[in-house]
Amino acid sequence: MLTNMYPHLHAQDWSGHAISWALDREDSGEAKPVRLNLLPDPANPGTQEPLKEDLWLWLGAEAGASMATQELADCLSGAELDRAARFRFEQDRWSYMAAHAGLRLLLGRLLDETPRDIRFHTMPGGKPALCPSRYTASRAAALRFSISHSRGLVAVALSGSPVGVDVERVRPLSDMERLIARFMAPEALSAFRATQDPQDRMALFYRNWTLGEALVKARGEGIDQGFGSFAFTQTGAPRLTGLPPGWGAVERWHLGHREAGMEKRAAAA
Repeated sequence: MLTNMYPHLHAQDWSGHAISWALDREDSGEAKPVRLNLLPDPANPGTQEPLKEDLWLWLGAEAGASMATQELADCLSGAELDRAARFRFEQDRWSYMAAHAGLRLLLGRLLDETPRDIRFHTMPGGKPALCPSRYTASRAAALRFSISHSRGLVAVALSGSPVGVDVERVRPLSDMERLIARFMAPEALSAFRATQDPQDRMALFYRNWTLGEALVKARGEGIDQGFGSFAFTQTGAPRLTGLPPGWGAVERWHLGHREAGMEKRAAAA
């Protein structure tokens, strides 16, 4: 097993990105404390598996990464290699390969299996999961995961509960207000229109976008669910203020959001 392939990731390594995660404590009527464990290396997560209240998060930045493209390829399945080859730009190819290789390295250590041999299946809604016929249904249900990749940064989340993670490269978009009005809850649009500073507007957009992505990934609903049927607090630690029928109580969800530079802006405010 390859080890120590990635340097420890500090905030400056993911400058220009926003990251959100969502954990569904589906067995609980309230949001019990969640233990967040930031992994420095996906190949060395330890010997214990994550419990329902655990959230393991690994972030990999392209800048300074010590894993060569061939080492990434050695972890991937044939289908993943075919998909990677279709990316036009090398940066996007690296992000795709690193996210999938990071997940396979992490699961490989826990399952005691060669990373490229791990088998997945697709659940209703399109969310990937461990193949229950290979690992048993109980084992597959005990290792929930989510991955995300953007140019220059990738994220892998693992938990004993349904989990979703999203990372996006923060950049100005000319149609942010139109996108919020079309896809997000009215609370997000009101907060956006009430904000004057361009940087704060952009931060609000990516806060709502990444939280929405993480939430639908955790639910396994797919992007077709849309973000307008649920709403988040617009400042401070993110919390849900509304959910679609059938999604349970908002209190059972644990959310997190980080954006490079957010602490500096908060201090200035």
